[in-house]
Amino acid sequence: MSDVPWAEDFPLMWLKEGAVVAVQSAAEEPIVGSVAKRVVFVGSSHEGWEDAELTCKALKESDSTVEPRLWKEFFAAGSLTFEALEDMLNECCGALFVVRPDDIVRHATAPHAAPAKMPRGNVLLEFGLVAGRLGRTNVALCQFDKAALPSDLTGMTIIEMDREGYSTENRSSRAAEAREKLSRWSSRLLSTGRKVARTALFHGYTGQWEFQLQLNQWHSFAIEEPSHAVVNGTLSLFISPDGEGGHGFAEGILSYHLDTAESRAREGGQPYRGDLHLIHKIEDVECCPDGSIRMTTHTQGVYPINEGEDRWPEIRRFTGTEPWTFKWTLKAGKEARTLSGSVETSAAGGTTGQIGATQKRRA
Repeated sequence: MSDVPWAEDFPLMWLKEGAVVAVQSAAEEPIVGSVAKRVVFVGSSHEGWEDAELTCKALKESDSTVEPRLWKEFFAAGSLTFEALEDMLNECCGALFVVRPDDIVRHATAPHAAPAKMPRGNVLLEFGLVAGRLGRTNVALCQFDKAALPSDLTGMTIIEMDREGYSTENRSSRAAEAREKLSRWSSRLLSTGRKVARTALFHGYTGQWEFQLQLNQWHSFAIEEPSHAVVNGTLSLFISPDGEGGHGFAEGILSYHLDTAESRAREGGQPYRGDLHLIHKIEDVECCPDGSIRMTTHTQGVYPINEGEDRWPEIRRFTGTEPWTFKWTLKAGKEARTLSGSVETSAAGGTTGQIGATQKRRA
């Protein structure tokens, strides 16, 4: 039995300060020593198949902990490009794309300019799609025959390949340089467990948010000056790309200062004061077309801290782990990466408040 009140609800995921640790079964990837082989996708045009095979050979020679896989292993007959790439992204932590002068391209706006020898368009398209998912440092271009490349690719990893320099009889310095660059590039790749994608897509609201919740009413007690009750905490949200579903946790410290008739009547007339540690589980997240977000939270724990004789007597009625349900409605704020709105529940006499949140860490 875990000391963390929500651990049993999510046995495969523990959340602390916005970090996620996924508990997975032992990977079934090929093992070299104690390290799982990192799988690298190698793509090319149909005409560049032999150059892709040569690239695989060079990668294996440069890094024995990497397992290159050619594009035909993922692009079955009749499969759609996007579906095949999605399957590939569940297997591979990096990708190499062979670019060679497969096409002659003439400039429509500059008819007298010399034609350019460019890579096949679908190779560049797939390169862009994969780089967007894996991140540019996990993708590289293997350039054959000085193929012309778009200027927008400046800053990407481009490795000049020497087709003739890989034969046993004719090792060239350029081939050795290419192997060295491949080795440096592959050394940065991170492996994941079998069938676990190296990266994943989430809605933009996914991440860690810092919030402040000013309570207007707390368990039927109206909060009016000079009383106050404020929650400062964090929201950790995981939302699907389409915004239709998500989960997470909210955690914070509720600090209260309650000036009531009862507190004034007691010896010394001091207000009730104290702090509570709150933990909520987030469910039923819905992102709306206007940029607002609605979600439900359930109380998982209310734990008194820093309390003594000044604590509010009513506290003992609702500390513990009763699963009160709260409704959150947040709208996009005027400032960048901010949300604001309301939180309310009818449980235990009713609680309402106004909240402001700022995104501090994206997924």
